[in-house]
Amino acid sequence: MGVLLNSRSEFFNEYVRRVQPYLDHFGFPYIEIDIGAPPDPGTVVGHGVYLVGHASLLAGIGDAGFMHLIAGEVVKGAGLICFDPTLMTWSGVFADVIVPARRLSVASRHFLIVDNSHYITALHEPRERIDLLEPVEIRAGAHLRHGSVLVSTGDASILEVGAVGGGKVVLWNDASWMSHAVRGPIAGMDDLVWRGIVWVSRKPCVLQGMPPFVTMRVDDVWGSGGSGLGGDPFHWVGACNRCGLKPWLGLFLDNMSDQAIDNLRRYTRSGGATAFPHAFNGNECQVDPTKPERWIYYDHHKRTDFPDPVMRANVNRVRRWHRKHGIEISAMAIGHYYEIGRNALPHLLEMGCEFIGTPIAPGAPYTDDEPWLRGGPFRSSGTGPARTSMPMYYAHPLEVETMPAISRRLFNCLVEIRDVCGYEWAPDNDVERTIHNGVLQLRRSLGSLIPATLFTHESDYLQHIAPANWERILRGVVEGIASSQPQLVTLEHACRYVRARAGVRIPDAVMLTDGTVSIDVEGRNDMPTTCTVIRESPSGVISWRSADIPRVDGRERVERSC
Repeated sequence: MGVLLNSRSEFFNEYVRRVQPYLDHFGFPYIEIDIGAPPDPGTVVGHGVYLVGHASLLAGIGDAGFMHLIAGEVVKGAGLICFDPTLMTWSGVFADVIVPARRLSVASRHFLIVDNSHYITALHEPRERIDLLEPVEIRAGAHLRHGSVLVSTGDASILEVGAVGGGKVVLWNDASWMSHAVRGPIAGMDDLVWRGIVWVSRKPCVLQGMPPFVTMRVDDVWGSGGSGLGGDPFHWVGACNRCGLKPWLGLFLDNMSDQAIDNLRRYTRSGGATAFPHAFNGNECQVDPTKPERWIYYDHHKRTDFPDPVMRANVNRVRRWHRKHGIEISAMAIGHYYEIGRNALPHLLEMGCEFIGTPIAPGAPYTDDEPWLRGGPFRSSGTGPARTSMPMYYAHPLEVETMPAISRRLFNCLVEIRDVCGYEWAPDNDVERTIHNGVLQLRRSLGSLIPATLFTHESDYLQHIAPANWERILRGVVEGIASSQPQLVTLEHACRYVRARAGVRIPDAVMLTDGTVSIDVEGRNDMPTTCTVIRESPSGVISWRSADIPRVDGRERVERSC
């Protein structure tokens, strides 16, 4: 992919902050072509798809003759995806297929999926409404002659598709929705970006993507047994296992009965669940109101790290508890309220932890005014509240500037879809509604090419669900995502894959004459991953095939059948 940029344009940072994180996340091979200086014609031609990365691409450019080269490539079959509607009216290149951009003043708080029969919008419902956090104002609107509008505000086109000669075109009249303040990543529109690139690209093409992993995470766990609803402690884990799910459990250690501990040991030893010490005590939703909540890794009440001796004593008690009961400590660490002190980090590494799940910096409280932790792929820049209704995805080494010996040794991996039914899945005895919400959350993640995680709490929710209803709910959710061919894995497995996937990139992929594809891989991973080779039939049917990426330390070229 050739990505056209102009580092002299006032809109260049739109690419850096909005579009580029998507390209890196999806894993498309691409090369940046900065037209701020006259580009070498050799870097302009030969790409299977061209992406215009921001508005006002040609600002300050006296000679844009290279656009004729790009137009020629598109006519011969290369794709074009454009985030600059004004570019499409540049004289002499696309004038025969573009209705010139006209000045508009259309403000809207929602988008509509106008046509979901197209490949790009196929994961959406007919006439689906996508609400925005803030209104967008469309000031310029170009149209493709004989094109089709896929997404609009109702009054103005947002996303259109069409053709130029033998090439396909995707035109975005607005990209402000990519901002966290408007809609943002992991909020139901990511699939329009990657499926748009796939659709326009000359095939075969390659992207790293993500296998359809489905995991489960349950916080505030002590093995309630259903509060008298007819289940043994952790009966709900057994139901998860019967449906193929293997939940991660965040334990309230001191709230657990002997029977609960025995049942938990059985599930963890059989591989049906993993467990991490979440807190000593929890009294949420009458877990045990006689015992005050006690954190392990952070002084929640004083909003500061525990003194080092207290932190050391807490961790020693945790490790004794796990040794005594024969329950392995998970490699994934998530503290109660996400709170983990800076002086807890060395202890987590000693406990065998490799991953952490947090939207806040170590040593920070989870409060309304605490800013989110910066980290990739979508929160490397900008700021916003950590305690928010916005969905989030972290897949980035945890950086701690004041602790160089610890920095980047834990990998932050966190998925939460907070805008479907609130902060979490929130299952209850309304079976059909709970199934519907669970399927929506998982589909959202799968459509964004991230691991899908059913996230809930035993304290607020699972303890109140009748065992028969819980069984029906889980079966309904798994059946509801069956068309995605999900891989049901532990949270730890998904995190290991995400870490390995983040460690490598594909800078180039070339179709060879014998029908194989040559894929360049660079970086370092600690386990094999996969990429996806995409083909298109003469009738326009797009198909996928997974290809293995081996362990890499440096740069390697692999050839795979497509």
